[in-house]
Amino acid sequence: MALYKKTIILSNGKTLGYLTVIQVGSDVGVKVVGDSFTDQMGAILKIGDSVYSFPLSGTQTEISLSSGMKSGDEIGCLVATEQGSVATGGANVSFSEWKKHFAPQPQPEVAETAAPPVPSPTEKDDILEKLSREKDDFYKTIKEKVDELFVIHPAETFLSERIPDSQWVKIRYEKEDYYVIGKLTDNGAVTYLGYGVPGKEAVKPPKIADGIAEFLAIPNLPEYEGYWLFFQDAKTGKINNA
Repeated sequence: MALYKKTIILSNGKTLGYLTVIQVGSDVGVKVVGDSFTDQMGAILKIGDSVYSFPLSGTQTEISLSSGMKSGDEIGCLVATEQGSVATGGANVSFSEWKKHFAPQPQPEVAETAAPPVPSPTEKDDILEKLSREKDDFYKTIKEKVDELFVIHPAETFLSERIPDSQWVKIRYEKEDYYVIGKLTDNGAVTYLGYGVPGKEAVKPPKIADGIAEFLAIPNLPEYEGYWLFFQDAKTGKINNA
């Protein structure tokens, strides 16, 4: 199972922020944080031989990538504006590379057309409310119940020690049978929820996890060889595909 996390410091003579790339299963997330970063800036990110570009959305920017990374891949990032570099970190990324992706492109002349109708104040309020609901973090809706589980059930330390920045609890449901629930964090914030059942790699997982779970071997786990695990994006609620 792919479980990679890398963080690089972004600086320009002094530390201005950081960039973190985390891959869980087939999902790759990127976070760029810096108190002086604004939405007038753009970032170029290199992961191995792949190059990605994206605008910043202020002091904290989060995006998802369609392709993964390998544990040996070098990571580099350049944050800049049209005036020049703001901060860099990791593997070298040139400002000329940044300009290829962010230089303004000439716009073709178009015939004048009538302006689209402006939504009424009521319509604007409805649209903003809808967007706000769509952007709500999934985890916020279940946080109270998850926190309760972590209070009343015992910790599963085998997984917590194997998966970086994670906490897990063991939930028994019939005599000695149990399943596990975990929280994966980045800089203190929950980014993924994990679910798993103990088992053996040669034996298929229960039907509920079949097709979406991957096996993670755990040395010295009593009675089992490891866990069948799958993960859920804390922001969107999306289950990763194995």
